[in-house]
Amino acid sequence: MFKKFIVFLIIVSSIIVMADDYNLFSHEEEKTDSIASDSTIIPNEKQVQNMYTMNSEEYMRGITDAKKDAQGSVLFCFSGCCLQLIGILLPYIINYDPPAEKLMGKSADYIMGYSKQYNSSMKNKNMINAIIGYLGNVGVLIFYYVFIMNSFLYY
Repeated sequence: MFKKFIVFLIIVSSIIVMADDYNLFSHEEEKTDSIASDSTIIPNEKQVQNMYTMNSEEYMRGITDAKKDAQGSVLFCFSGCCLQLIGILLPYIINYDPPAEKLMGKSADYIMGYSKQYNSSMKNKNMINAIIGYLGNVGVLIFYYVFIMNSFLYY
């Protein structure tokens, strides 16, 4: 019983460390229009999105570049294997920030398209890795119970 509790604590602490690495706990409050010290209006994120055309050439180029640059992490194979269903849901909980060096000197349309597609692509690729890890775990368990445990039953 004590060993199971220790394993549980290790798993929970590793989830917290992973979540902190991927900025899961940095919840920024949604802000409406706020007035700065010089009385200029600062638009919120939703208003900024509406100012840009989503079908512009720069926006579409940002989407295609993000699809090429997003790479899944093998770490999620282990999370799917060890944490099972929680490990499969973990990639959709985490928000992924695009690398800053890819966005330097780019237009606002490009940055918006790149950021949205990068987050979406990373979630999908990491979800696939987590499912692969989970299926590997299920395969090992099936093999263990069918072949190894059945061999002990006949002796």
